[in-house]
Amino acid sequence: MEKAIEQLNIRISRDLYEDLKAIAQYEGSRVPELVRSWIRDRIREYRKDKRFEEWKAKNQGEDRS
Repeated sequence: MEKAIEQLNIRISRDLYEDLKAIAQYEGSRVPELVRSWIRDRIREYRKDKRFEEWKAKNQGEDRS
């Protein structure tokens, strides 16, 4: 696994965070680990999508963040 070098900060509602904490506890994890795993899973799905890969290749270099 790659070493984490980027940090993402987001604001979410208190209710959403409480749900995240409960889900993480239920899964035997911590919130950051849970969210990272969800992000990895979602990106893995996009990487399997040929349309996304074609779009990404075509739009490479355009910073849209």
